[in-house]
Amino acid sequence: MSQRLTVKQIQTVSARVIQTNMILQLTGSELETFLHKEAEENPVLELVEDDHYSYGHTDTEGTEEYWMDPGNEETLSDHLLAQVTRELSTRERRTLEYLCSLLDDNGYLKHDAAETAEKLGVSQKTVQEMTALIQSLEPAGVGAADMQECLCIQMEREGVEDPKLYRFVKEGLLLLAEGKTRILRESLGLSEEEISAYLSYVRTLEPRPGGAFRANDRSIYIVPDIYVERDEDGFKIRFNRRLFPGIRIREEYRTLYKNFAKEEKSYVREKMQRISLLQRSIEGREKLITGLGEYILERQQAFFMLGEGNLKSLRMQEAADALHVNVSSISRAVNGKYLECEWGTYPLKYFFTQGKQDQPVRTDIIRMIREIIAEEDKDAPLSDAKLTEILKAKGITCARRTVTKYRIRAGIGDTAVRKRR
Repeated sequence: MSQRLTVKQIQTVSARVIQTNMILQLTGSELETFLHKEAEENPVLELVEDDHYSYGHTDTEGTEEYWMDPGNEETLSDHLLAQVTRELSTRERRTLEYLCSLLDDNGYLKHDAAETAEKLGVSQKTVQEMTALIQSLEPAGVGAADMQECLCIQMEREGVEDPKLYRFVKEGLLLLAEGKTRILRESLGLSEEEISAYLSYVRTLEPRPGGAFRANDRSIYIVPDIYVERDEDGFKIRFNRRLFPGIRIREEYRTLYKNFAKEEKSYVREKMQRISLLQRSIEGREKLITGLGEYILERQQAFFMLGEGNLKSLRMQEAADALHVNVSSISRAVNGKYLECEWGTYPLKYFFTQGKQDQPVRTDIIRMIREIIAEEDKDAPLSDAKLTEILKAKGITCARRTVTKYRIRAGIGDTAVRKRR
């Protein structure tokens, strides 16, 4: 049974929850920028540019930085297609792949269904069904036509049933952005209290579900958020705190607080509370990302011991259940975060796959393609179509174009290149 989310419940979404979700979503560099902006706006806040400053207990020695080619990153299209486990017809698969290719940087699908159907030679029903399939995948909200639909999809996932909240998202946000608060109140019949509560809830949603997969035409500067290090006792996780400065209350405000006038005390107390809230949010961010790293280490032990080709199927929901948090928190923790180990530097989302538990993941399929080609007759190398048939015989169903993509990623040439001369 879906849970009804009422105005009263929405009002319980505290400033701390909203702040924590926002801080968790940020990458290390974004958090650094955010804290510097906070310091400019809050005179009570002091940034601690000290490598040894700690919100918790981990050291920060040995931090390294990397340049990463975005071409090695999983695209949003790859991420979505990997989640589809049901059997699709050739037309459905072709339509799905085409629609995924139309997604913009935010994860929105802006197109004319009739024109797409005509272009692909399929029915509009097929286009609509594949669009609905995309919208059922992770990240929640992907495949929406605009921000309003994106937020509504996420609300449906969370069990929201309040019709006034849906109308607020569909009609009220635009009025609010245009500063037409009075019209908003009158046309939607909302009180100031309801508007404030609704807005607080909407801020916990993700308006750009495709943002974590945004393509870039230049190299990306990567500094790992966590490290997996091997020692005589096995593996351990280390959190990187050098990505952003520490924060604390300026000592002069602590010392002089008792001498301030009543209004000054009120102002300083508000700023101190803001700092305390930030500190707790950052501590919570570190705790969850570190815990997530430890969970990945535990579940992907074979990968860390033996390298690529040994990745096991793992879902974000499993991590959420193990860490006793909502899956949306895991999604935020994974967003834009990286892990470094002896095999290289990987985005955290690399360690999560959406297929069935017994379905090989991408690295397994690439390894199998390498093994098949290694044993082929060099006088008559296997075509990608034949590789597809062999994989299917082994219980792995994937499109020929997918096999071609994996073969290229494995650094293996086509039949003309492989044929013995």
